[in-house]
Amino acid sequence: MSQMKTVSCSIAALLIIGTAQAVRVQRLSLSEIRDQASSIIVARVISQETRLGPDAKMVWTDYQLEVEEVLLGADQPEVKTLSFAGGEAAGKEVGITGVPRLGVGRRYVLFLLPSGTPWATPTVGWAQGIFEVVPRRSTEEGEVLISYDGEPLEMTSGGLRRGGLVRRTDDWIGPFEAPASSRAERELEPVVLDADGNRVEQPPPSPEPEVMRLDQRSFASLDQLRDFLLGIIEEDRSGNK
Repeated sequence: MSQMKTVSCSIAALLIIGTAQAVRVQRLSLSEIRDQASSIIVARVISQETRLGPDAKMVWTDYQLEVEEVLLGADQPEVKTLSFAGGEAAGKEVGITGVPRLGVGRRYVLFLLPSGTPWATPTVGWAQGIFEVVPRRSTEEGEVLISYDGEPLEMTSGGLRRGGLVRRTDDWIGPFEAPASSRAERELEPVVLDADGNRVEQPPPSPEPEVMRLDQRSFASLDQLRDFLLGIIEEDRSGNK
């Protein structure tokens, strides 16, 4: 499994390899996420519960969703249930690294795999097909679409892309700051020695690029995502986002 690169994994395969192992998932472009989805919906999580599967070997977390809009694919019921592998039920706990968890009361754009197959996650690329719809601030108009990993969708002259990380609170988003400990590790000056054990002076490191302020970033709207899904807006592939 250490060599596995896949965008989805059936629950049968997980039971074979053992749920304690992590699954390596290939990073998809936004276009690949779109093209692999059988349907794309905007929905709000209204409840969650856990249960044992029919064979009593797997625990499932079921989320009930209020479907607000179908962006792509066939019509959806007003209330839809999505099941993610893992959780705790009847005294049995199953944890699978990489399986996302949704928040009750939160609103998402979900890129869904075809129904009928017991995938570990019903979303494309595990968590890659999940974008939360978050207000910029409770006192401001406008919303931001943020990936499960914290990358907001942004608009550039080249099209739609994932932007730099942000952090999310209950009613607004803010700039991402790495923990002080990790910053300190990056700031440590490397020590280079020659064959005789003498220290070799190194040129000063290049300054890190200035992080763009949130109010200077062009966050993509839900309308712009709709245009991307229709092919009106392209994906910006100029960087590694």
